[in-house]
Amino acid sequence: MISFILKKSFSQLSRDQDDRFSYMKKQDQHIRIDWISATVGFIFLCIIGGIFLYASVSMIGKIQKRLASSRNNTHIASQSASLVDSATPSATLPPTETPLPTETPTPTLSPTPTPIPFEAYIDGVLYVDNNYNDIRESYEKGLMGQDIIIWDIDSGSHTIRVTTNDDGYYKAIIQYPGRYQPQTGDLNLKYQYPVTVVLEMTTSGETKRRDFAMIPLGKRNQEIVNEGVINGFVFEDKNQNGIKDGGEGGIHFYKINLSNASTNTSVGSISSEENGNFTFKNLPLGLYRIEAYNPTGDYTITKSEATVELNSGHTIDSSARLGVKRNK
Repeated sequence: MISFILKKSFSQLSRDQDDRFSYMKKQDQHIRIDWISATVGFIFLCIIGGIFLYASVSMIGKIQKRLASSRNNTHIASQSASLVDSATPSATLPPTETPLPTETPTPTLSPTPTPIPFEAYIDGVLYVDNNYNDIRESYEKGLMGQDIIIWDIDSGSHTIRVTTNDDGYYKAIIQYPGRYQPQTGDLNLKYQYPVTVVLEMTTSGETKRRDFAMIPLGKRNQEIVNEGVINGFVFEDKNQNGIKDGGEGGIHFYKINLSNASTNTSVGSISSEENGNFTFKNLPLGLYRIEAYNPTGDYTITKSEATVELNSGHTIDSSARLGVKRNK
């Protein structure tokens, strides 16, 4: 019984293995068939593509040959036609008269006017205004080597800088019309700066003057109002006429007395400078007498005195001229 069952089992196992082997063989056959089919299809496509490419190249070659043949035929035909034309005599045409060219009048050009350059001037003097009257007196010295800036207040691009000469004089050339504002440069803060003035330059060739009366710092307004200055000149009166004539120079170190003419009291004495000028400063308002003093008798006095009235702090008398003649 047992042996029967074992045989039965072994026979069943062997059938199962046979079935598996047969199935695997069938699968291998299917895979081989699929691979062979794909390979055949690929080869077929390559053959078809090669045939198509060969046909295309052959067709293009034929077209190029036909075009080349057509060009050759055309060239031959044109050469034949030219030979026929050269062999046929052509009729001689009479020469055509060429018309003479018409002269075109040259237009007369008017000369372009040359623009006239603009040139105007601003000048003036920079000086120390010792008597504060905004007028330069003969004894008031100019400031040398000082910068004067001419500001272009319209565009700012034509500003000019000039320097004063030995006498304090300056001159600036204006090359563009417009409004200009002369100003003093840096004076190390020794002087009060004057009020600015705007000059309008519109005409070429014109000259406008701008003086700068510089007041020393430290002078207050009340001091200016209550102060007066008297200046004068002592000259050598060679012809003894009491008038300064040409060629009559100043006498230096000559003693001058100043007195109050109203009270007949002495105010003080000074000596003339090297050029003959003299100046009395810081005087109260009033009437004064100026006298030439000759204690040694070395001179003959031809004009001994002058009377000057100070009625404001801005008054200066520069006409006080005293004449003397040196005794030999």
